[in-house]
Amino acid sequence: MKLLTASQYPQIKTIVATGHDGTVYSLSIENGKRVDRSVEREYNIYMKESNCDSHLTMEFLSKKYGWRYTKT
Repeated sequence: MKLLTASQYPQIKTIVATGHDGTVYSLSIENGKRVDRSVEREYNIYMKESNCDSHLTMEFLSKKYGWRYTKT
């Protein structure tokens, strides 16, 4: 999970990914809370609650932990 990679390594400031449809996703931890593997469980739980909507899940986690997440 790229979220864990970004969160576990403080030298990584931003991860950007492009989807097959050209959508660009960006996640910046910056000064937000860095988390451990427990966020993976939280991610999976919220994915179920949001009917597997990864965008809503990332928005929720970003707000909770003080990250910057965008989808364009």
